[in-house]
Amino acid sequence: YGDTIRASIEKRLGLWVALGAIVLVLGFVIAFRMI
Repeated sequence: YGDTIRASIEKRLGLWVALGAIVLVLGFVIAFRMI
């Protein structure tokens, strides 16, 4: 029971971390293009 909940939370966490990394990279690219 707890393991399945933990697995789903870890999947969502990984998804959010990946999204955050993509947003950070996009932000850096945009910043470099503005300079």
